[in-house]
Amino acid sequence: MTEVQRKGYTMLCRVQEFLIKYAARLGSIVGSPAAQEVGVLAAQMRDGDQDALTSRAMQTGASANTRVLRRALWVNHMQQIAAIARGELRHVPQFESLLLPTGNVGAPKLVQWARTMAAVAREHADVFVTHGLPAAFVAQLLVAADALDASLQTRLANGRETVGARAQVATSRSRAQYVIRVLNVQIEKALVDDPSLLAQWRHAKRVGVRGAQVGAEEQVSPPAGQTATVQSAGTGALAGTASTNTGTSGTTGTPPSAVVGSGGTQQPGTLAA
Repeated sequence: MTEVQRKGYTMLCRVQEFLIKYAARLGSIVGSPAAQEVGVLAAQMRDGDQDALTSRAMQTGASANTRVLRRALWVNHMQQIAAIARGELRHVPQFESLLLPTGNVGAPKLVQWARTMAAVAREHADVFVTHGLPAAFVAQLLVAADALDASLQTRLANGRETVGARAQVATSRSRAQYVIRVLNVQIEKALVDDPSLLAQWRHAKRVGVRGAQVGAEEQVSPPAGQTATVQSAGTGALAGTASTNTGTSGTTGTPPSAVVGSGGTQQPGTLAA
């Protein structure tokens, strides 16, 4: 998973735990399609990530096996045939096909070259056997080429599986965003009279939460009456501070914007930190 997908998966797990823990309080919401889909999406993301890791590991193993088989084909079979052909078969029309390919040849092209070499070498098998190759050297060459080809196909298949598994994770994560939005509407309405549990829900559905504590932005706002009282108290405290500062400095008419707070002198025209 990417970091974003991992955070989305963790969020789904928290939401699922919340739904299970407070099932009695949430009532019919727990049985809604959106709530039921949360667990399904979490499982899909988990399984998709595991499949991606597995197929990626197998792809890495197939790549290592491909390198071994490529070298075996080159050194144990093609190199010997090319050496004999260079000394004994320069006159044959297909001489170039009996030599080793030049340049940095990829494994797929090497497989094709080996099969062509086998077809041409079969026509002059007696020459190669006379110079020390086993009677079944052509069949052995083809077996080595087929083994390399099979390893290549395995690597490609593992690569496709990795891509498919990652796509499943991405699709499930995208779907989860929609499901949580639908679920949020239902739960916000059901818990409107339970600010403590509502704060826990908002914490659970957030993406990227690290701790288990409800953040400051998730704290429940006090009722309107208490808000007014707090604001009045704050205003009085600010006025008292301004008066104290004025008396100390002996200067009157100090604007509120020049009051010194805990963070240092505030610049005119800016909000208090």
